[in-house]
Amino acid sequence: KFQWLIFAICATCIWVSGAQGQAIVDVKSTPVVSGSMSNEGDWIEQQAHTSLFRFRVKAISTDGDHFAVSAIEISNSRGKPVQLISNVGGQPVTAKADRLLQVIDVNFDGHDDIAVLAADGGAGPNSTSYFYLFESRQKKFKLEKKLSSLPQVSINPDHGGFKSEVQHPGFQ
Repeated sequence: KFQWLIFAICATCIWVSGAQGQAIVDVKSTPVVSGSMSNEGDWIEQQAHTSLFRFRVKAISTDGDHFAVSAIEISNSRGKPVQLISNVGGQPVTAKADRLLQVIDVNFDGHDDIAVLAADGGAGPNSTSYFYLFESRQKKFKLEKKLSSLPQVSINPDHGGFKSEVQHPGFQ
């Protein structure tokens, strides 16, 4: 089981690092972005891929510049679908249609995980992503709810940690 350890807190950010052991971060167990989009939309091949997997997202475009992800299709390297994640529930984000999904080793276990843009904060910088960790035993990606509930997550693979920030009026 993947858990987190806080190593510094300031007025506008929480610094955390991945760790095995007892989790001491107590965040909401549901993603910040709530609700789900309808299953209408187009399947869009993503530029991000791994040696084992290719990804398509089902996205709804509100105007050609904003896309809301409603599902993720994961195929093996031969193109055979192996997993469908439905009801993703992202809100419209400003991004290129083929770059809504990112591949990154979120929990530093040597397996590629995925992050999907969930909300871009509107006029502000408080973006969120949904993080899906690769479960090697099941060979499936599973939503990591605690990490997905944090805003503006930056993964730092060189130092084995990540940073979450939030901009709040009144704090500089």
